[in-house]
Amino acid sequence: MPYESSYELVAEYRLEKNPDVLDYNRCKLNIPYVLNGVSHRYIPDFVVEFTNKRVILEVKPKKFINTEKNISKFSAAREYCAQNGFIFEVWTEKELGLKKIPKD
Repeated sequence: MPYESSYELVAEYRLEKNPDVLDYNRCKLNIPYVLNGVSHRYIPDFVVEFTNKRVILEVKPKKFINTEKNISKFSAAREYCAQNGFIFEVWTEKELGLKKIPKD
């Protein structure tokens, strides 16, 4: 599966090795969000079907999590997930088990 960053490559590896993952794919959803009064579309990284939950997954370095843009995107994604039976998760270095930050 194509990946856009070294973090996504690690996430794919983790998903492949996790016995609770039934299926995963690149996300094709366009989730609308508003930033500074302007409408945008957010496409998360993955849709994952676990044995016990359905997840919309974003993979992002921790240092980018609290930007105004990502706060808006993630808020819209959480709302979408709540309305559509998904859980929204963001995986950073911690969830990926990275001790050293990979260079993209």
